[in-house]
Amino acid sequence: MKYEVAYLETISLDLTNMNTLHFTAPDSSKVKALMAKGSNPGSMKRLLVPVDFSACAYNALNQSLIIASVTGAEVVLLHAIHIPMRTDSLNVGSIDEMEREAKETLRGLESSVEAWTETHGLDHISVKSVLSVGFPSEEIIRVAREMDVTMVVMGTQGAGGVEGFLLGSNAASVINHAGCPVLAMPADRLLYECDKVAFATDLQVIDSAAIEQVIAFARPYLATVEFVHLFTPNEIVASDQLTAFEKKVRAMVSYPNLNFEGYESFHENVADALQQYVDGNKVDVLAMLKRERGFLSGLFHNSVTKKMTISAKEPVLVMHE
Repeated sequence: MKYEVAYLETISLDLTNMNTLHFTAPDSSKVKALMAKGSNPGSMKRLLVPVDFSACAYNALNQSLIIASVTGAEVVLLHAIHIPMRTDSLNVGSIDEMEREAKETLRGLESSVEAWTETHGLDHISVKSVLSVGFPSEEIIRVAREMDVTMVVMGTQGAGGVEGFLLGSNAASVINHAGCPVLAMPADRLLYECDKVAFATDLQVIDSAAIEQVIAFARPYLATVEFVHLFTPNEIVASDQLTAFEKKVRAMVSYPNLNFEGYESFHENVADALQQYVDGNKVDVLAMLKRERGFLSGLFHNSVTKKMTISAKEPVLVMHE
């Protein structure tokens, strides 16, 4: 019996022109411990997980399974095949072969996840897969909109190469253009527990939809949502501004685990200030609202966002105004 469980927890996938990779499913006992805290059914409808069969993508998949276990969300696996416009090594036959192999591998991954859910009594988690051809970031954004997904859960780095795609180079584009929240997961981080979600704010805009999305993520963990305003060295903000902001937010939502903090950073650069706050305040997830204008707007230029999602030690959750 121990051998059978180990086999289901770790599944080998053989891909042509790639090394043998292993999908290691989440720890079922830790998933069930989270479920025992309470569920949040209906809060999330569908999670989209881009997969290139890399370790980082598998980690994002595992995070989506953890979230789905307590929210009842459907998990959709998306693999996008990027075929170069010009190449002497590819013809119609080889392209068809790439699609066939990718389809088989994706279906194998879906079957492996289903086997894990059935073995551990987690078959309330629904999984399906989608194969598409095109630029990965564009396909992720398109499928997310067409399938009306609640959240994209993606790794910050990928396998790269023609056979797969580099999530690190696509994360910024998806974050900028997806019409839904995006959870960017570092390869070495998995949230079976989450004590604090820090929501960076400029105290100017209260987006009720974004706040509800953050709370929907935090509620199953019973995590504290901490609204934090970063004071830059030359900024003067009266304490009553934070108090007024807190009063408005508490009137909008009934979630009890809310906190409001002002944090003074010696960094002028927003990305560096955010990283300083995360590192010094035991933050499990950094949440941000993407706005066209505002103190965080500069953070969402592709180069800066890519830096944040790849260098951040903790997951980053981005909502859209």
